[in-house]
Amino acid sequence: MQFVKAITKQILWKLGCQVIPNQPIEEVAFSVRLKNLLSHHAINCVLDIGANRGQYARFLRNECGYEGLIVSYEPIGEVFAELEKAAAEDPMWLVRNVALGSENGQAPLNVMQSDVFSSFLEPSADMVEHWVDANKTVNKEVVQVCRLDTEDLPSGAIIHLKIDTQGYDLEVLKGADVLMDAVQSAQAELAFRTVYEDAPQWVETISAFTAKGLKFAGSYGISYDKMALISADGLFTK
Repeated sequence: MQFVKAITKQILWKLGCQVIPNQPIEEVAFSVRLKNLLSHHAINCVLDIGANRGQYARFLRNECGYEGLIVSYEPIGEVFAELEKAAAEDPMWLVRNVALGSENGQAPLNVMQSDVFSSFLEPSADMVEHWVDANKTVNKEVVQVCRLDTEDLPSGAIIHLKIDTQGYDLEVLKGADVLMDAVQSAQAELAFRTVYEDAPQWVETISAFTAKGLKFAGSYGISYDKMALISADGLFTK
């Protein structure tokens, strides 16, 4: 059934049609925009930094039709074990049990009640009310941290860089000076509300990617507090 759905979507796409699934319209718009971006730059390597259990990799495969190499990075041991299982049957999906940052070494990671919120940063005292319990530190795990520039990536890689590290994205970017020559597009979280102490706000994030030679290509809302935007996915392009 999944094969039939995939073939049908590909045929309709080539005919200029798009199947709209039962999901929020912003998510649909984002998947279409991302698919076009990956195709435009002929991306053959996606670096999925802050992979958790592989949600983004599955989104690329199922919603964007991306078939190239994915390298997913997840530092939390227990979560990485699930990520590794998820990637086991996909030879073009590699996984690494490390965090990324501006320096090589080790650092304590705050593991939150809901592990998708886990971060090197501390939760903000001005936490969004309905995230107070989910974004509460329940453990600290010392993890390996690497600069992206020290990673052994395939020769000729044309890279889409996705960073989702809960307030730590710009530290990851600082460790990618050399790699940026191969990065043609990127995705990072834009914060409009303070969720972590000392986390960059959306203006800082856009400025940092712009300084690396990437133009702001649009944003799509992720989370809201009533009608107010908390965070969005930002896309960037050369």
